[in-house]
Amino acid sequence: MENKKLLRISERLEKVAVQLELFYVMASDLAGIVKRLEAVTSRLEAVAGGGTDSPPGDDTGSLAPFVQAYDDILAGPFAKVVVLSQQIGGDVNTQVESVRRAFQAQREFIVQVAKCREPTQDVLGKMLQPTAEQISAVQSFREGHRASKLFNHLSAFSEAIPALGWVTMNPKPAPYVKEMKDAGMFYTNRVLKDFKEKDNRHVEWARAWIQTLMALHDYVKEHHT
Repeated sequence: MENKKLLRISERLEKVAVQLELFYVMASDLAGIVKRLEAVTSRLEAVAGGGTDSPPGDDTGSLAPFVQAYDDILAGPFAKVVVLSQQIGGDVNTQVESVRRAFQAQREFIVQVAKCREPTQDVLGKMLQPTAEQISAVQSFREGHRASKLFNHLSAFSEAIPALGWVTMNPKPAPYVKEMKDAGMFYTNRVLKDFKEKDNRHVEWARAWIQTLMALHDYVKEHHT
């Protein structure tokens, strides 16, 4: 019994270590991030027409096609995730707010990179910080609510939300998104099994979350590889 308990603790610590490593890469190792984002920045500037000297946060004027494509995800499958999370309520409704803020922070990031010509290390750090903070918030919420009756839902969010770290995965960010999607599917499959004959809202929620991740994968593959 004691060995099983130690094994569970060890597995939990390994997951926490992975989460901390992701946060460190996104929020602390700025020198490495600068190098990995050079290719991303070049692609974004090329699509946007070379970029401008607009300050970060300035979202005026016409949107670049890749921003519009990202907005399609937010207004499509992800919007359904948010609505269904609110209907399910409880811990899922609480956690989805951090998920929503993470996706919104990423939108701001891709807009800023396209508009800032050759952003400095300090600027890049400020751009990435909001996304990193919300990813950490999503994962911390799951770890703090392991006794939740909706733990599989919380885990589906927590395991897949690192997909937003695709911006640091050069030269093949799309496969990374798929990897995170597959990690989330382990838990969405549990949700489907538990609620298939009980509450269709949970079934639709699980499907909408996977659809969101698939859409993100296709988006990254089309616009950023």
